[in-house]
Amino acid sequence: DNLQNDRRAFRHEDFIAELFRADFVVGNRTGPAFFAVESEPLGTVIPLIENFDHEYAFLGNDGPVFYFRTSLNAPKKRIIAIDIRNPKPEAYREVLAQQNEVMDNISVIGNQFVVETLKDAKTEVNLYALDGRHIRRLALPGIGTASGFSGKRSDTETFYAFSSFNT
Repeated sequence: DNLQNDRRAFRHEDFIAELFRADFVVGNRTGPAFFAVESEPLGTVIPLIENFDHEYAFLGNDGPVFYFRTSLNAPKKRIIAIDIRNPKPEAYREVLAQQNEVMDNISVIGNQFVVETLKDAKTEVNLYALDGRHIRRLALPGIGTASGFSGKRSDTETFYAFSSFNT
């Protein structure tokens, strides 16, 4: 069995937690498992996701609420919130539903979800509030591909690359 850990610490007001992502290879099945570890009391380990059935990518958190991009019940992806105080799958909250296009990349920048999709062979980028409310579509300089949206949640700007037949 192969186990690799990616450990991140998160601080939000008085809440402190650590998120562990472990990639497991068991027989012919591979996949991530996520565990949250609360600093108080006594470093309680809380299993969040422990199966190999769907894709999960950690996006960020608001205290005990952790956001993930997932293919759970959404082959084109969606965003869910898992509250570590009640991490059972039936308590997962949908933040942004599956759309007509696949959500290729999602970042949390400036307290917003930056969602990249591909529609009619061109990139579309939409900004959403953390509650899933649509804020606006980002105007790109033409028909082409945009990528590289990255940054910290507290950043007020991000940079990206854009390519097209004209650039």
